[in-house]
Parts: sequence; structure tokens; C-alpha cells
Amino acid sequence: MPEIYFLYYEEMDWCTQMTNAGYELWYEPRCTIFHKESQSTGQLSKLRTYYMTRNRLLYARRNRTGSHRLLSILYQSTIAAGKNSLQFALKGRFDLFFAVWKGIVEGVFLTPSSSIK
Repeated sequence: MPEIYFLYYEEMDWCTQMTNAGYELWYEPRCTIFHKESQSTGQLSKLRTYYMTRNRLLYARRNRTGSHRLLSILYQSTIAAGKNSLQFALKGRFDLFFAVWKGIVEGVFLTPSSSIK
């Protein structure tokens, strides 16, 4: 699994890489898994907000090409981030507002060697 993500989106990237390599992904419909979302970070935490924002952009950069990559990055960094940060600002959650924009900056400009295609 790609270590660049740390939290969130690593399994989606992993699945995308596997399908790109020609593997099929299967699931067992009779199996039940209970996932307690954001239990380690909290639903409205700076850590969750930052990594979700940043990693959406990293995912697009690693797994999309051409116009799909450009449109995904533009959408995530303007419309999605704008909506989220406005909601946080209106609620007085400026810690989350700034976490969104820190995630945008690092998601767009983070370039560790061999982690981004």
C-alpha cells in the first residue's frame, strides 16, 4: 500500500493500482465488516479534515491522467474545498477551515520522489 497517504485513500489507491495491473477485485457478499469510521481521529478533527482533503488530491494526481486529472484537481481544490471551508467558517471552526487549505496546498504541491506519477 502506498505510504504517501498515511490516513485515508490508501486502500482506494491500492485497489486502483491492482486493477491497472490487470487484477480483478472481488468481494464476498455474505461477509459483514463493521467499520467505525474516523474512530482514531474523530469525525470533525483537524487531522481527518487535512488528510481527507490532501489525499483526494494525491489520489487524483497518482491515478488520473490528462483532462481527468486536471478537472479532478480543479474541482477538489476549488468547489469541494470552497464549500467545506465556507461551512467550517460559518460554524466558527476556523481550525478546520485552515486544515482544508493546508490539505489543498500540500495535496497540490507535495512531490516526494517516486510517490507521484
